[in-house]
Amino acid sequence: MNNISVLYGSQTGNAQSIAESIHDEIKLRGFEPCLLLPLNKYKSLNPKLEDGGIAIIICSTTGNGDPPDNSDRFWRFIKKRTNDKKMFEKLKFAVLALGDTNYDKFCVVGRGIDTRMKELGATSFYPLGCVDEGTGQMEDTIEPWLKGLYEKFEEIFPKNVSQAKTEKTTKIGTKSEKIQPMKNDVKFDLPFGVKALESFVEKIDLCESEVPRLRSTLWMPLQFDSNNSLNLHEKFKLNGNAKISYDHPFNAKVKSARYLTGDPHGVFANLSSRRVIHVEFDISNSKIEYEPGDAVGIRC
Repeated sequence: MNNISVLYGSQTGNAQSIAESIHDEIKLRGFEPCLLLPLNKYKSLNPKLEDGGIAIIICSTTGNGDPPDNSDRFWRFIKKRTNDKKMFEKLKFAVLALGDTNYDKFCVVGRGIDTRMKELGATSFYPLGCVDEGTGQMEDTIEPWLKGLYEKFEEIFPKNVSQAKTEKTTKIGTKSEKIQPMKNDVKFDLPFGVKALESFVEKIDLCESEVPRLRSTLWMPLQFDSNNSLNLHEKFKLNGNAKISYDHPFNAKVKSARYLTGDPHGVFANLSSRRVIHVEFDISNSKIEYEPGDAVGIRC
């Protein structure tokens, strides 16, 4: 099996979340080895992209058609006109581009990467996908694209997986380790009809390999500590001077929430298949500053 690299360029976390989901799903389906890296880490790949293999690239467009901060060096690298036209002739690749149709240069970076990779000799094994983040319905494009991607993998690439990876329990020595439920003392005001995650977590009594994988790590990244216990909140803790970011979010309280569409208890319940909730957060102590046009990421 050729080496697989899942590479991403992400400014707000969406592209990274999709890349993480693809990486996890590919490994779950038995395609290995598979690496996950930001595009700017392309030089650390071994073997290199120039040596061949498979690359899946997920990249957004920011600002006025600019690449995300963690992909700008890769963007400049492939745009060099002095590059050998056969530099990537051993490489098979696919690109998922993220953008916003409210701006002129929709998906320009992702589309540019797709075009430039072909110009440098790489072979596209799956068509370019373009996702409009401005619609609020990204999954309508992402899910069909991913479904086709995995089907294509099954069709053209051989697997390299042992039966041990398909077992339903994770064993350490001769003992099967169980995940212990975790107490959660963080309280939030939730919209009517929405249950707290802790009401489900308390019921968990599974081995790590039995825990269902979420469709996207954008919503809740599952991770396990050194004792193989489920840890849902470690990535959300802020240290004293940490800058608020995707990895260190501000814990905001929900001030209010109401359905805009799809209220299961409202008079228009049957008129919309999609539920949209208007939520207001209290960020008064966050020192967050923003201007019109800024993007905000919410991790629930």
